[in-house]
Amino acid sequence: MCCSEKASGKTPTEWINEKAIQEIEYRLCHTQASIEEIAYELDFPNISFFGKFFKTHKGISPKHYRETCVENNTRHRHYGYIIREL
Repeated sequence: MCCSEKASGKTPTEWINEKAIQEIEYRLCHTQASIEEIAYELDFPNISFFGKFFKTHKGISPKHYRETCVENNTRHRHYGYIIREL
């Protein structure tokens, strides 16, 4: 067990994957970049791998996640506020 795993309870791979997912979620919800652009900017080898990686961790596709996020942001704007989760 390495020192980062002792401190956080997560392996380095788990920690990196968690941070990657957080960044993807933010970009899907808060930028106009295409899904392909996000995959490229985050150094995924191709869009297929990116989609499978995201779906494995979140249970839904990046496209569906973005659609849900847009719906939620539209609803929140209607009430005069936006909630940002990170």
